[in-house]
Amino acid sequence: EIQVKQNFNLQQLFDLWHDKAADDKTYLFRSLDGLNNAKQSGNMHAWKLLTDWKVKYEDTEEDMAIDEGGPTREFFSQVFRQMGDLTVMVGIGKKCRESNKPSVGDSVNFLSNTGKKIGIIVKKSEKVFDKKAKVTYHVLCDGVIEKVRQKKITIQQKPIRLFEQTDEGYIPETDEKISHNIDCILQYEDMSEGKKEAQKRDIIERIKVYYRAIGRIMLHCLATDHPISAAAMPRFYQNVLFRKCLPGEKDYHRSDIVDHLSAIGLLTKLDGVLNVMTIDDFVFDGDDTVITPDTYFTKLLPKQFVRSR
Repeated sequence: EIQVKQNFNLQQLFDLWHDKAADDKTYLFRSLDGLNNAKQSGNMHAWKLLTDWKVKYEDTEEDMAIDEGGPTREFFSQVFRQMGDLTVMVGIGKKCRESNKPSVGDSVNFLSNTGKKIGIIVKKSEKVFDKKAKVTYHVLCDGVIEKVRQKKITIQQKPIRLFEQTDEGYIPETDEKISHNIDCILQYEDMSEGKKEAQKRDIIERIKVYYRAIGRIMLHCLATDHPISAAAMPRFYQNVLFRKCLPGEKDYHRSDIVDHLSAIGLLTKLDGVLNVMTIDDFVFDGDDTVITPDTYFTKLLPKQFVRSR
């Protein structure tokens, strides 16, 4: 049974569930590592994927959602609609705060007319008066947008985005980009390299847990015939994950691969690439295989768009 507000915020929900998981073993976020034996790991939790999930809204007594599919269907619809905005927040210190201006997605403390508050920057606007730029930040706090000047804002956390938005839906950010974004934040911290690496591992582990929670929701939808929004997964990744068809395999025609990758703007064009460049030129993993029409599909695309995320 899942209890949420009818107009829930997925980010806040995931943050709450993650922090509670260590105490109440919340299924979506708990690890299955460390179970005593294969029988436990094989049978203890499988039923949670197959049985119906009963979603109840805390702020309504309605038994059915507006779409007549029930609160559970509406819950899944909201998850897939909001998943592209998911982030993992990283706390920052004084040096990072002094070196970076506030940006969209930052968690901030700010001074409003009614006192100090905490919120998330959702928009930045800029107007020029007498050749001077006046910057205003739109901060979401308790469901209300407040306009705040920069001098009244103190950055507390920077976001690491989990998904990239494409023309055909959301795809996970690359491991390389996530690692780089974390390094850009931690570089300012006054701590040893060992502590930075430990903090980075903790951040990456939390990111993996959020991805896993989305995966478990999708798996449950597949097992119980709930629809998955097309925007939640472009056709290329539907083939890779649901049909287990990697580029280069006979069950995934090359013309379809080209169409699907073109639809999300990720296709690497062959012009000037064949027999001249290597896979390392694109993936930076030391693979000196020369790109041919065959290796383009069998090696480059799987590395660039599947194993790198």
